[in-house]
Amino acid sequence: MSLNHIPAAAVVAGEALDRADSKDELEAIWRRTGCDAFKGAARRYVTGIYAKVCNRIDSTAEARRLAYAI
Repeated sequence: MSLNHIPAAAVVAGEALDRADSKDELEAIWRRTGCDAFKGAARRYVTGIYAKVCNRIDSTAEARRLAYAI
């Protein structure tokens, strides 16, 4: 059995991505932390966090639109 090891740099980049409040900020953090350079398990880790944050941002925007409609 092998374990997928995630480098510390990917974990730090993931933490930074998780703090983003907008898609522009998320993209800036992605570029600043060099997430494009990660390979393998590290790449899957940061892209998973990226997708999670995108979903959170989209759902927050949708909730605001619904709240204003009421």
